[in-house]
Amino acid sequence: MQWEYTGQFLEQFETKYRGTIGDQFCRIIRQGHKLPTQIIWVMQRNCENRMRSSDDHSQFYEQLYFALSQPNDAVEFVEFLLERENLSWEEKQKLKSEWQAENKNSWQKSQPPTEKQLNYLKALHCETIPENKFEASQLIEQCLKTKDKNPLEVKICETHNF
Repeated sequence: MQWEYTGQFLEQFETKYRGTIGDQFCRIIRQGHKLPTQIIWVMQRNCENRMRSSDDHSQFYEQLYFALSQPNDAVEFVEFLLERENLSWEEKQKLKSEWQAENKNSWQKSQPPTEKQLNYLKALHCETIPENKFEASQLIEQCLKTKDKNPLEVKICETHNF
């Protein structure tokens, strides 16, 4: 089991709405609904109510309502959420932590190394120039693990929390 859904259902929605969709389905599940078709039916009724209201999100709810009328992908998504919601709190926390660590690394790989990282690598006599923050962090760890580091370098590391 993974924390993040990787199926097709959410692909048809803007990224900014995907969390909202998952949250609304989870609320229905937490109310005690356990059958995918029942959960989809409740969500369709919620969409109908929101489409009748004059709020700014009625177009979004129309899109969601239409997507729910194509049951295969919707059922797969609901089954994923049911499985995730049935995990213990500890299992959920573990999956969430793994997902967050993975995404943090992904973000770091998209960012250039900081000046502080580059200066520290120079102080550690590292001649490799990292392409991103993640690589810089890896190089710093690698340099600190080498057996021939001197006490001054260790002190710099402890002072700056690298």
